[in-house]
Amino acid sequence: MLDTTILKIEHSKEDNAKKLLPYIQKCNVYAPEAAFVTLEWAEKDEKDWEDFLGSGKSRTHLAKALRERYADFPQDDTAFTIKEYDYLFQNQRLIWNLERFSQEEGRYIEEELEQIKDDHEEAFLLLLDFRDMQRYLQKSYLSYGRAGLLQRMRDKEIARNLEHGEKQIKLRYPSLSDKDPLQLVLAIGANHSPEEFYPNATVIIQAQGSSLSLRSIWAAYQRGDPVEAVATNILREDLRQDYVIQKEIEAHLNELNMDQLCALRKKCHLR
Repeated sequence: MLDTTILKIEHSKEDNAKKLLPYIQKCNVYAPEAAFVTLEWAEKDEKDWEDFLGSGKSRTHLAKALRERYADFPQDDTAFTIKEYDYLFQNQRLIWNLERFSQEEGRYIEEELEQIKDDHEEAFLLLLDFRDMQRYLQKSYLSYGRAGLLQRMRDKEIARNLEHGEKQIKLRYPSLSDKDPLQLVLAIGANHSPEEFYPNATVIIQAQGSSLSLRSIWAAYQRGDPVEAVATNILREDLRQDYVIQKEIEAHLNELNMDQLCALRKKCHLR
């Protein structure tokens, strides 16, 4: 039996990573968040970590290696990962990646991510310009909608691998073959919902909460709702960026129409 705990947590800052410790101590195998990775990448990652655990190297060496690996990532994200793997190292926990996409799926995902990035960049340029609000909303809606479909694809992939996880994990790690139940902890962001496709899991939420506006955009896109139905939520998400004075936008957001939005641009200081 696979006893699964889905821990929804913000993957940023060391203080958030400290919340992982009791779950890492409890589990037999740990599933870190590894977005869109292929089966080949997942297997190599697992083997590299298993080798490191048996290498005799120190926690200091681990932290140095992780800082080098994640040198281009935000500092708070790197701090989370270093503490996460420090706990895994101290407790000698093996890892199992729950995203194991095929090469063909990997190519599709790469193309989609590039298109999402392009659409979102174009949407932000239109937002800053404020000349064509309807086109901006359409572009941003398309970008968020596609991202939501990829998020759902990830959740389904996680659930698929949980469904047959016990057998696969025990074949990969014979040292865990006598564990019954086999305790697995998956640490993932709050906007994920793999439990929709794999209900046999305990869900624990340690993050401050998912973005309700973002999830409403994803749901609307999947239903085929028009952009007007989620225009306010699109603005809520986009205006979290530091392009405008956030508090002034938020104060008016619920009552704005398109004409007022165009007028508001004159009152806000673009950076």
